[in-house]
Amino acid sequence: MEIHSTPSSRIDRLTMNKSHKKKELSYDSLPQGTKFRFKSKLIPLALDTTGALKPWNTPNDDTIIEVWNLVFGVDYPIDEGDTECYNFIVAKTLIRRAISSWLHKFADAAEKALAAEFTRQGLQTQEERAVFVQRLLGDADDMSDKKRPFIWESTYDDPSARQEGIFQGRLIARTFFEHIQIMNAINTEDRVQEKPVGALIYSIQAVHRALLYSVTGTLKPPMDKKNAEFSKTNWGDYMLVTPRGEKAVKRASIFLNKISTLKDQQWDDIFDKALAFRSILGKQRATAREVEMKEPIGEVDSESDDADLLDPRYDVIPQAIEDGK
Repeated sequence: MEIHSTPSSRIDRLTMNKSHKKKELSYDSLPQGTKFRFKSKLIPLALDTTGALKPWNTPNDDTIIEVWNLVFGVDYPIDEGDTECYNFIVAKTLIRRAISSWLHKFADAAEKALAAEFTRQGLQTQEERAVFVQRLLGDADDMSDKKRPFIWESTYDDPSARQEGIFQGRLIARTFFEHIQIMNAINTEDRVQEKPVGALIYSIQAVHRALLYSVTGTLKPPMDKKNAEFSKTNWGDYMLVTPRGEKAVKRASIFLNKISTLKDQQWDDIFDKALAFRSILGKQRATAREVEMKEPIGEVDSESDDADLLDPRYDVIPQAIEDGK
């Protein structure tokens, strides 16, 4: 299935036809007898699609119609471009709500993963937890810093270990498993073929968020719920005005170039690390990695400097960089 996306100023808000009030629309607004299929088939397809987009993008109207017709095209087809019909407006509303809930699950999973890691590490005092968090987090002030120890598998148990296993850190793997469960609910032939770049970035950002709010050793999100939300407003890229002009703060896309160029073996290992948590979390068997995935959506920034993200497990490290480590 070809994916189309549209940037949204806020992924968990929907601008819709004023003749239909968003709050009044629910699963009961769907055609009779379609609620179960919508929840069990269409919503997973929509989330799988969103997970393959760049971070903080949503499926556009054409893709929503395509997903709808994949499930209901025989009984209740929506014509291409018909964004005024009632079924489309209901579907779009419910999909956006589902995306908002899905994003919340990333944030919730990361918080639970951090609490579990505290236990695994045997950290009993707030001071011990604070030291551990600060070691994994890196710079708490620079949101665009690529030097994040938590993204590496090798750094959790031995802070002096060489950084290996990029994007395979335990917190990321456990959080990413939330999305793998969504993929597993979909028939193999219906799954999006592109790699889940967006979902992996959400996992990274959700872990970053959990660590950032736990620098004291105790999870303390901002008191203002809007500021604590895992949303594009709080975690998407933005432009910062400085005396020297505007500067892009890449909160969401800082790792996009690297993730978009990961080797197939790296993706296999990322999935394997996440799937290792299925027994711990007591979930059903997940098989999402069995899908042959295509290259990620969108262009890669060829000028991005990812020297700090080279992984000796998969990359040839230039001697000049090796000597500097």
